[in-house]
Amino acid sequence: MKVTLRSKKLQESGFEYIEEVLEEHCLEFGELEKLEDNSFYKIYNDLLSEIEKECNDYLKKYSYITDALISAYPNIKFPEEKEIIIYFVQEDLYKKTISLYYSNSDNDLSNSLGLMAITGGEGITKPVETFFNEEFVVLVTIPENKKIEEIKEISDKSIAVSRLMSVINTLTHELNHVLLFMLNSAGLTPSEIDILSDNGEYDMYVIDCILGEFFLRDEICFMGGIFFEEISSPAELMEFYVEEKGLEFLYNLDSYKNKRIENYLKS
Repeated sequence: MKVTLRSKKLQESGFEYIEEVLEEHCLEFGELEKLEDNSFYKIYNDLLSEIEKECNDYLKKYSYITDALISAYPNIKFPEEKEIIIYFVQEDLYKKTISLYYSNSDNDLSNSLGLMAITGGEGITKPVETFFNEEFVVLVTIPENKKIEEIKEISDKSIAVSRLMSVINTLTHELNHVLLFMLNSAGLTPSEIDILSDNGEYDMYVIDCILGEFFLRDEICFMGGIFFEEISSPAELMEFYVEEKGLEFLYNLDSYKNKRIENYLKS
């Protein structure tokens, strides 16, 4: 299976429609900074092709998992290629829209910086007919330009680069949520898994594909100095895994190895 990454601004899905949805839910936001003028938006798009390669290398490494699923369900037509849509969102707009994706969540998501959109988010990116998303979608916040200026002021270059990488990891973290889902669904979307599992045609539910618990139990009994037994829940295990994998993706980039990424911190 192969993936392609497509970068979009949330407004490109039809900003008048988004405003209508937000207004319906009594959500307002202030004037938005233009993404074209934002340093982080430029960095993300500069690195996107390299990150796409990391995604495909990951799927290739674990192709034995998706191959086994395809063999186990010969009557299901699994995709050979999928697109992951990345919506870059200004911080204020993101904080308003996140409640539309997780309106029933018990977790406080107000401080999150990105999400994999399992649901359709009340149709925020496009009108939807199903509760679960018919596409693979992630939302990633774009910090204001003052954030990169603060990083540039750090005198120790290695610490500054590390701080920059931790911000960029918002994207690779969320993409690893999608990849983990794909491993357990062999590329089927949340909506497709929901329909097939409800019909008794697929043995894992949407939550199983999100958590990837069975894969992760085999994959990381020990990782990054934390014993598996010390991780209290499948959700915590999942978050730990995608955070570590997201950073691993970034440190594998040619832009990091060749120190090109340091150019973003030059005044």
